[in-house]
Formats: sequence, structure tokens, C-alpha cells
Amino acid sequence: MGIAGMKVGGLRRLTIPSDLAYGARAKGKIPADSRLTFTVELMSIRDAPAQPQRPAPRPR
Repeated sequence: MGIAGMKVGGLRRLTIPSDLAYGARAKGKIPADSRLTFTVELMSIRDAPAQPQRPAPRPR
């Protein structure tokens, strides 16, 4: 689910399984095979910066 669809002021709890976090490696005070949990509050939304236009690929 992530943060897609959140509104400003919304809260979400994100849980990252150990295999997508640090896996079998310990990192500082985080033990190996730990699941990470974050509580995220969406404070604001800004327009994305304009992306440079890429030329269309040439047909082969």
C-alpha cells in the first residue's frame, strides 16, 4: 500500500519485512532479520519537477 493515495495530514504505518530491509545482516542497534516499522505523516505535496523530454525511440 505504501504512501500512494495518502492525503495531507494522513498517517500510515509502513512495515518492511526483514528480507527487504537488512536481511541476515545486523546494522548498528538493529538485529539481523529484523522487521522495520515506520509511522509516516504526509506533511505536504509539491508538484514534481518537470522531467526533460526524451526523444522517441527509433523503430527497428
